[in-house]
Amino acid sequence: MTRSVSPTPDRTSPSTASTAPTGRRVAAGLIDAATFLVLPAALVPLGLWLVSAGVVPSTAAVNLIGLIGVVLPATVWTAGWHAARGATPGQRRFGLSVIMMDSGRRPHLGVALLRAVIKIAVPWELGHTAALGLAAGHAPGVGLWVVVSAAYLLPVITFIGLLRRPHRPLHDRIAHTVVVTDVRA
Repeated sequence: MTRSVSPTPDRTSPSTASTAPTGRRVAAGLIDAATFLVLPAALVPLGLWLVSAGVVPSTAAVNLIGLIGVVLPATVWTAGWHAARGATPGQRRFGLSVIMMDSGRRPHLGVALLRAVIKIAVPWELGHTAALGLAAGHAPGVGLWVVVSAAYLLPVITFIGLLRRPHRPLHDRIAHTVVVTDVRA
């Protein structure tokens, strides 16, 4: 059921807004991911140069470089767009907005950062840690298997949250936000 959205510039009523369709959310997410995946692509030549020069950083150093050079910028980029505009470029392209459940306003920076950390930073960093830990060739201990399990489980939980009513994955539930169809887009 599609409902109308209030045309005020910074406020949408959560009770009258239409929850964004899953397909549009996924498509918007792919556009945004393509945007911030430019960072890791830009780091590839640096990594190749370091390896060719005989510098082989430790697993922890590679993970830290990934965190600082990729994960944190992507997280801050997403939170900044949500706090400033209520939507990332991909979401704007598909007419979607992120609003706070209690007020209908776009999230302030603290809420936007919380949402982005849960949605992007935690799963991405778990994925990095799991991949690097497995690639290092060490005998995986219980801690690594917990990280690997969590790295696989979080995206599954997110996807289930998108599919089940009210179509609010874990990051939206914790941050008290919802992604809605924005008729102003």
